Amino acid sequence: MSVSSPANNIKKRIMLSVDNLPPESLQEVIYFLDYVRFKFQKKNQASTPYQPVAFGGLWKNENIDDQDIDEVRREMWQSLEGRGL
Repeated sequence: MSVSSPANNIKKRIMLSVDNLPPESLQEVIYFLDYVRFKFQKKNQASTPYQPVAFGGLWKNENIDDQDIDEVRREMWQSLEGRGL
């Protein structure tokens, strides 16, 4: 007698669910499985570790006040409105 693992039980449930889906929904299942595979592949990849860039002191000799910030915000919004955003 063989003992089924929890993973095998889940796989059986998935297969039963897929077997009971209408044929037109199978492409959507493939898209979802591709997404899940991609998500876990990215998580498990040995990629270059994130290394933050230090910006400490970047604005050290600058005097920025609320008026400067307001002016930059106005310019930004005008630029966005000009693009129709």
